[in-house]
Amino acid sequence: MLQELLHVSHSLVVFPYLYMSQECVPAFFSSLDLLATRPQTVQRDEVLGVALGVQGARTVSVPDHTGQRVIYVERGDLKRVYAQLFEQLTDVDGWKTHLRAYQVLLEAFRTTTQLSDLVRVGDRTAGLKAYRAWVRALELFSDFILAPFMVERDVDPLCYALVKQQYGQDAERVWGVIASPSELHEFQRMRLAIVEAVIEGNCSRERAQSLADAFGWYNEYAFVEPLLDAKHFLGEMKALSLEEARAEEEKILQDVREHREAFEVFLATCSDATLKQLAEVVHAYTFLRTDRVDRMKEAQVHLRRVFDMVANALREETGVEWTREMVAACTKDELLAYMEEGTIPYEEHIRERAAQRYVYYSEGGRAHVLHSQASLDHTHELIQAGQQQRQDIKGRPAFPGSVTGRVALVFNKTDLPKVQQGDVLVAKTTMPDYMPAMKVAIAFVTEE
Repeated sequence: MLQELLHVSHSLVVFPYLYMSQECVPAFFSSLDLLATRPQTVQRDEVLGVALGVQGARTVSVPDHTGQRVIYVERGDLKRVYAQLFEQLTDVDGWKTHLRAYQVLLEAFRTTTQLSDLVRVGDRTAGLKAYRAWVRALELFSDFILAPFMVERDVDPLCYALVKQQYGQDAERVWGVIASPSELHEFQRMRLAIVEAVIEGNCSRERAQSLADAFGWYNEYAFVEPLLDAKHFLGEMKALSLEEARAEEEKILQDVREHREAFEVFLATCSDATLKQLAEVVHAYTFLRTDRVDRMKEAQVHLRRVFDMVANALREETGVEWTREMVAACTKDELLAYMEEGTIPYEEHIRERAAQRYVYYSEGGRAHVLHSQASLDHTHELIQAGQQQRQDIKGRPAFPGSVTGRVALVFNKTDLPKVQQGDVLVAKTTMPDYMPAMKVAIAFVTEE
């Protein structure tokens, strides 16, 4: 029996549960709601798996035809978590508790960063400590994973209806005040740092390197992306004239200042306590929906030191050319088992995951990974059968107005060169590296 459960390579025990001869696709795959489409690794899948596992929510991640992954949450679980979040965020005391919890989360990300920076080659103990801090941060992330989705789905429409009811013809202006961010997010801070260098006339390689040190993390998402380097920032600085730099700086600062002042006036003049509470939530999440991911990405970049340490140790112990990409294809339990006990993940399956040939799901607080083509096919069949057929497309505009242009479909970054001046960019979502295409597009249409 032991021989059937364990695979021995170089006298090291290889993670055993991957050796099931038959994979079972759970029945709940036929009851899933779409959450998002993202470039994923297993470790990025675990962000949702660990965080939502705290709330007993089951998650699934499957590959699509574009090389990205589609993320689902079990329908009943999603409905339950949304209801809990709605009750918390629309209650005055619950909202205050939510905001305090966000500060605790930020401190947990800072702890992950600090511990990750202490990790050295071969120091598995320090790596384990940093990784445990990361898992703890993900558990605290639980309330903030789905909150923006719930706010957009449930709180926004309710708030907007009250605004229309109370402000009549002035409703669109008031709604614009509520739904516009009044804090600088990190992309704006990065742009301000770039334009400041141009205004100062200091576009040197040293300045570009300092920008890369401060903001290189912005391109992070799934532990494997190339970070923004000095070459990138040199290009951004050289692309701006002095006049353009001054205009961009003025616009960013003026917009945020005007949004903040307008929202303060709204709060001071609004007499409806229910509307004020809903408006506080909507307004705060115009910033938090971005900031929560930015803070996590900053911590992730530092956590790469842990993954690099593990990859180096595995190379030395197995003679196999392990990379950070392969380590990022491991589950939380596999990494903990290696750093705690020396148990080696099964290389063949890790390579399949790195090539996106896997189904990930989290149930009962534990990750499961399916690798066979039969499991992939069956998963797609179950999901497709469980999805409601949509006969129309509807949504809400971020900005009012109408334009006409040629549609440019963008499934991933390789499609960006297709976008020409005046096109309508249509994508599942937009990301920072879509900015060159977004600058020439006349409008954007996104699924989320």
